[in-house]
Amino acid sequence: MEGFLGTRGDFIVDFVMTVSGFLPFLLLFTFYVAAKGRLNAHKYLQITLFSIVTLLVLALEWDVRFGNLSEISKQSPYAGTTELMVVFIVHLFFALTSFLAGYGLL
Repeated sequence: MEGFLGTRGDFIVDFVMTVSGFLPFLLLFTFYVAAKGRLNAHKYLQITLFSIVTLLVLALEWDVRFGNLSEISKQSPYAGTTELMVVFIVHLFFALTSFLAGYGLL
């Protein structure tokens, strides 16, 4: 299914990108709720954000493995280049360290 942002990405990629754009603002809102002393609401908002992010990652992973995203990415002028590998390694580094830090393993 075609995306709605006008890129080569499909609907799942466009949806993930759109929702991801709102997540930092939602996270700041949860901090505001916590600062106001509404810790129970903060807890449930954080759980909701975690669930949303998990579903987005799963949807994107599904699209890469079973959708047409892998075919689309092969058309990129960056496919197989050193630049793409560097971006991937930096992304992987921050993803793994964030994950490990979140569980207190760093």
